[in-house]
Amino acid sequence: MKKITVFLLSFVFGIVASASSASILIYSNDFDGNAVVSSGVTASDILVPGISDAESIQGLPSPFSGNLLRNTTAGNPASYTTLSLGNLPSHNSIDINFLLAFIDSWDGSSIGSFSPDFFNVNIDGITILQIASNNVGGGGSYLGGVQLGFAQYGWGTTYPERAVDMATESLLTLAHTAPTLTIDFFASGSGWQGGGDESWGMDNLSVLVNTTGAPSTVPEPGTMALVVAGLIGLLGVANKNRR
Repeated sequence: MKKITVFLLSFVFGIVASASSASILIYSNDFDGNAVVSSGVTASDILVPGISDAESIQGLPSPFSGNLLRNTTAGNPASYTTLSLGNLPSHNSIDINFLLAFIDSWDGSSIGSFSPDFFNVNIDGITILQIASNNVGGGGSYLGGVQLGFAQYGWGTTYPERAVDMATESLLTLAHTAPTLTIDFFASGSGWQGGGDESWGMDNLSVLVNTTGAPSTVPEPGTMALVVAGLIGLLGVANKNRR
């Protein structure tokens, strides 16, 4: 009887534990006109004329496809590409995934008077990621994520572009519980020129919230009542069989 009780209780608590952990895709955009926002969540338009425009990926490698978002603005920092999300479901962390293209003559973090050139991500006003790409010298600068290619993909004839999948960048997974989220993507650095000389592109942007342990993911009372009723019934049968 004791073994049966322990097994059934473990089964019930296993259901609760598995039901209390989930990842929810709240926003995605491939910049081909297919932005998706989770039901109930509010989102701003990330494509702002003159700051962030949609254009062809040129010859960037897969999984880039169709169009990307491109920011060509100058300044230090340059103009932000900003995504603002509201009315988020209960959560305790977020994941941000995207493909990133360092376009034209990025000069890395420390390779002369035209550097540094940085790509940055802010979350709710705080910089969580700053990386650089050395397109002029061919490498050596820190890159987050996985490099997909380094070649001239169509924006110029002098310098190559670097394509990176940022999905594995650990700094883009972080604790977050607020019902709103503001993400800024931007270039900076005293060497940043922008325009046709240096720019960056983004494709397949997605934002997920992780609800591990969040109250909203616990099975509803009706479901738990059925489980408990079944447990009581099975214990009753076990007791009867022992007599």
